[in-house]
Amino acid sequence: IDGTWFPNKVCLVVYRAGNVKATLFYRLTDEEKWVEIESDLQKIKQMGIRVASVTSDGSEDIIKAVRIACPRAVRQRCLAHIERECLVWLTQHPRTSAGIYLRRLVCQISHIKTHNDRLYWISEFHKWYEEYEEFINQKAVSPVDNKKYYIHDSLRRTYIHIRNAIPDMFKFIDHPDIPKTSNALESFFGHLKDNLEYTGGYLLSINKLLSNGIYISIMRKRRKDNLVKGTADGHKQSRLLQEKNEQLWKKTVHFLLVATNCFYAGLPTIFCTITLIH
Repeated sequence: IDGTWFPNKVCLVVYRAGNVKATLFYRLTDEEKWVEIESDLQKIKQMGIRVASVTSDGSEDIIKAVRIACPRAVRQRCLAHIERECLVWLTQHPRTSAGIYLRRLVCQISHIKTHNDRLYWISEFHKWYEEYEEFINQKAVSPVDNKKYYIHDSLRRTYIHIRNAIPDMFKFIDHPDIPKTSNALESFFGHLKDNLEYTGGYLLSINKLLSNGIYISIMRKRRKDNLVKGTADGHKQSRLLQEKNEQLWKKTVHFLLVATNCFYAGLPTIFCTITLIH
């Protein structure tokens, strides 16, 4: 399971079966919500598909939805997400010995393949914390608001991120059929966004047509009524309502455009759900 974002706050969540390399389900919504993800997983199960495992990032909404809908499913954290996020926090050239050491450990994550590799890496990770525990927990007081903050916040954040992920990081070792990353979806997202960039001009034309054509015809009577009243509140309400509806039109068109590109970009899909939030 993975999601990606498009303009106009359009979120595409895709459910892909790694063993048969096919997309089972996708949802277009305005954000990742555990209620919607749990509902999607229930629909997948209703289609007779047994969810044996789920590989995803550390999204709390995905984890909660899987725990409710598929309590027996093995949860595997996407190692690519963990490595990528940690390297962003640590930067390419850490300035401290703690950062250099931890960055080296992070770069080893994708190379762990056996139980011995896992045990050795976890042991080194704990040794790192024992050596630098006092260092990463150092605090200072801000001269602006007199509040305490962690001096080496990026190091501490990286450590906590990995520590919380460790229980679900290496399930693929005991279950070789489980994908250890969601890179297949990341690749598809890149291909899909390339298609959307190609059709971006059409999107702007459609938005302009809707905003200046259909929308105006729908709003004409309501605006006329407000003008007849001759009140400042009437003009203001009309303008605010116009802006709100224009945004809704744009989001609706973008939802449909993403859905169409999902189909033409070669996304084999059994079921699709589109959620529009006014």
